[in-house]
This record gives sequence, structure tokens and C-alpha cells, in this order.
Amino acid sequence: MSLEHQGVTEQDLEIRLVKLSKFSLLYHKQYFEVYLEPEASTKELFRDLYKQMGKYVYSDYRDYSIYDEEGVVPLDVNKSLTENGLTSDATLYVVKNIQVTIFGSAQLTDIFPPLTKIPDVKKHFFAKKKYFFGADAFYFKDNKNRTLEDNFTLSSYSPKDEKMEIIIKPKEDFLLIKLIPIDTNGTLSFAILHKNETLEDLVDKIRTDLGYKGLYKFFFKGEQFSLNKPLTELNPKDFVELTYERSIDQDYKIEVFVKTLTGKITVFECLPSTLIEEFKEQIHAQMGI
Repeated sequence: MSLEHQGVTEQDLEIRLVKLSKFSLLYHKQYFEVYLEPEASTKELFRDLYKQMGKYVYSDYRDYSIYDEEGVVPLDVNKSLTENGLTSDATLYVVKNIQVTIFGSAQLTDIFPPLTKIPDVKKHFFAKKKYFFGADAFYFKDNKNRTLEDNFTLSSYSPKDEKMEIIIKPKEDFLLIKLIPIDTNGTLSFAILHKNETLEDLVDKIRTDLGYKGLYKFFFKGEQFSLNKPLTELNPKDFVELTYERSIDQDYKIEVFVKTLTGKITVFECLPSTLIEEFKEQIHAQMGI
């Protein structure tokens, strides 16, 4: 059916053409031209680009990123072209995203634009609630054993590769701990602590950083490890693996009444997981007996 029979006049068609904006996209020295309305979604820009490149149109648009001339922040696929600050006759740059795999006695993989800064990569993975520790306790190394500095981007270390492997390395005197739950009350997690810290410090971090409440027991090579002993007693190098049990009981501490032969009663607060030996030490420190 002709445009005339559809009720579309030449004037309507001219107005329609005026509304379209031209976007030139450069990828590997090759230009692709896309014509869209400024109010069109950025996803439409990706779809037209992928068709011209002969690629499948992916629903999550994770394989490539599109930058404007400033090349600082990639276009947000959930916004329109106008919302991304694009105007007609804009020249855009297409880059292949980098697949980053993080190794730290576990493996996590995700896709990042090449100009992503190293601190943003760290924040992204830690947001998955698998890792929890301060940025001053570790550093990243790539598979060429180079330390990834925070003031650089992924493209600084992987200018051509589409995949990148990063290893989490604790700094000197720090320890990477893999926490394996024994039951369904826990989740596989990782932490970095100073070797002079205790598992009581670890419990505080779990409750603060991950929001997991409850009572904890930790086991090293099948034996329960005291919460108030320094991690140095595990004789670690830079990695240790612990299993743990977590009770969903919200009452963290219990009261224990100790009565001496003279009739004096002293009240102690302790965790239900406290070992008898530890409790004796607590009595001796407080009562001198």
C-alpha cells in the first residue's frame, strides 16, 4: 500500500525526516551511520549498530559500550539519546567491553567498559556480597603480575584483549579468608583481616558489612578455633580456609553467674560458642582466681 493510501502526505514525510538525527559510530576505523529520533532509546541505537555489524541483537547490550566525544562515561542504555546528552550529527565511539574474572580462591566474572576505573571494578564485585574488607588491605594483580593502580582504567592494562584475569592479593601481614558454611544458615564469603586480628573481629565485620546476624563457630581443619585467638596461630601464609556454623539466634551473649566459696557472685557475659578454657581465662582475668 502506498503512503498516499495510508494517509501520509509529502509534508508529513518531510517533517518526519527532519526529526531524525544522524549518529556516526566509529569502531575499529570503520564508520557506521544510524538515523534515529533524538527521543529514541539508546537501545535502538545499539540495535541498529548491531544489525550493521552483522551481530545478534543482545537484550542486555553487554558486549559493547558507546562513548561520546569526551569518552569519559559510556552511554546509559536505559536512557534516551537526548537524556544521554546526544545531539544530531554526533560522532560516537564504539568499544568492545572487557570480560573481567576475579580470582581469590573463588571465581567471579563480569563485563566492564574498557574505561572503567580500577576502584569501580572493586566496588562492583564487593557489592555482590561475596567479599568484604577494606581497600587498604589488598591489591589487584593481573596475569602479568602487574599491580593495578587505582588511578588507572582497565584499558590501561588490557588495551587489546577482550578478557582480563585479576588476582586478589592481600597486602603484607594481611590474610585472605575463605568462609565455607556448614549448613544453610550461611553463605560462601571471603574476607581479608590483619593476621593479628581475631575471629571475633571477623564476626564484627560479618555483622557490620554483610548484615548477617547470629552466633558463629569457626572450624579449622575440623577443629573449632577460638574466637579470641589471633589468626597468626593458624600459621597462615596469605590464605586460609575456614568452615563455620551460624545460629539464627539474635541474642548474641548469655549471662553466666559464678559463685565463689565465700558466697560472692559475679555475672559474666559471653557467647554460647565460648570454649570452657576461654571462660576460665575470663574468670581469672576478672576475679583473679
